[in-house]
Amino acid sequence: MSKFIVDGANSRRSQIIQTEKSVEMINAMRGFFKSTVTPFDGQFGQRAIVTIAKPKGYGTGNYVFDNADYDFEFDIPFAYNLEAKKAEIIIYNVPNHDVSIFNNTSISVSAGYGNSVSRIFSGTITSVKTKRDDLDRVTTIKAETGTIYTDVHINQTYINKCKASYILKDLIKVTKKPTYYYEIARDYTYADDETIDGALFSNIDRVAAICGAIVTYGSGIIVCPYTYFRKFGSSGTVSYANGLLDINEWSDKETNGKYVDYTRGYNVSMLLNPNVHALSVFKVNRGETQRAIDYNDKHDNAVKLIALSGTHEYDGDKMITKVKGVI
Repeated sequence: MSKFIVDGANSRRSQIIQTEKSVEMINAMRGFFKSTVTPFDGQFGQRAIVTIAKPKGYGTGNYVFDNADYDFEFDIPFAYNLEAKKAEIIIYNVPNHDVSIFNNTSISVSAGYGNSVSRIFSGTITSVKTKRDDLDRVTTIKAETGTIYTDVHINQTYINKCKASYILKDLIKVTKKPTYYYEIARDYTYADDETIDGALFSNIDRVAAICGAIVTYGSGIIVCPYTYFRKFGSSGTVSYANGLLDINEWSDKETNGKYVDYTRGYNVSMLLNPNVHALSVFKVNRGETQRAIDYNDKHDNAVKLIALSGTHEYDGDKMITKVKGVI
């Protein structure tokens, strides 16, 4: 059993934390998380940094909260859809600032191991509240990502014999954003007139699904099937030997127009991996025993998943990534 001390003067940090994770797991993690874990500081050399921009009139630079000096927690979602991602960050015993000055300022969160950290969230603070909890002063920050897209209401009728692909391209034109990539898996011809009535982006997503595709929105638009993302290299293979905590299979049935689509994949919980984000590709080795793990790693039989959505979570002790991946 290894033992390390979390130091500091405030009440939450004056404690000795025990962990039964072995050095062998630390070494295995290095390959998956693509970082060098230096002398252990906290659990597995984990590192987390919250950066808040100083508002106008308070000087230049940023307020920086490092888990080497502060206790904090976060719950940060990710997904490929257009909806704003709402994060919650809790910081204990912020120095004597008027924390209300944080409202409407930019915030970012980075996490990783040792000297290798990556940004896992960037957005704008929407709410700041502070309360007392025994000896601690607890500041809860809510923030969300922005979007360069403005949703509008669409009411448009397309005459019979119109193809879904035509409607999809026509709706995308309304966004006035460039299309970086366009690929659909199938098409559908409407026998009768088809009326599009409602929010633009939900209808783009709906018609794209009829065409066997998903839509991602950034500085431009990408339309493609899930399989498109399998072309990209994976961010590593996770197994019980190097950070896999839990895995459960899921399946789904969805009707899109005349098509019935079946999808399946795995809900995966692992030690935090900042390289896993929306539509990233990673592999999971499901071996239940070390012998099975070794065999599958050697023969590269791990299942490849595309991350649809998930969260990066930190409770002040453990950093975890939970992800829904599709095969």
